[in-house]
Amino acid sequence: NVTLSVGLLSYTFLRRTMKDDIVVPVLDFQIQDDHIVPLVYGSQGDWDSSLKIILDWSPFSSMGELLQQFKDIESHGTKVVIYDLWMNDDGLLELDFDDDDEDILLRDQAKATAGTTKIQKEIIEQHISHRLRFSLRAYTSILYLKKYANFQIILRGKVVEHINIAHDLKFKKIFTYKPQVT
Repeated sequence: NVTLSVGLLSYTFLRRTMKDDIVVPVLDFQIQDDHIVPLVYGSQGDWDSSLKIILDWSPFSSMGELLQQFKDIESHGTKVVIYDLWMNDDGLLELDFDDDDEDILLRDQAKATAGTTKIQKEIIEQHISHRLRFSLRAYTSILYLKKYANFQIILRGKVVEHINIAHDLKFKKIFTYKPQVT
């Protein structure tokens, strides 16, 4: 069966509702006869409660608007909607969408190499470990150790190139694990 899922991860929701634990309301749907129908694993009440939370705390005001989000990912995939970002002390969004057309950056983190020489700064800035701290493209490029033929991550309309981070390790050591039988 083809299934579709929607989840809400919102720090604002957790703070304003004073949740002690991380709560992620999730809605599941399945495709039946070319129609999207709710897939209820627990109780209908829990499903309805998750729908109400998602509609109250997301930019979507109806289930129809929410389901529209599936239209452009066809029969499989994941879509992340970033909504209601916070502002920093300068009144700028916490995420930077303007400095790089192909990436989403944490604002002001790229400039965190103060106090280093020019050569040190160039070396630091070229290494993936530096970009991991502020670049969503760099972070998603190393999420999987293995590259899969039928899988790709697209960020801002461009495919993220896979990087096997194990190849970038400077001080490699291989340990053979030998289980101890007692």
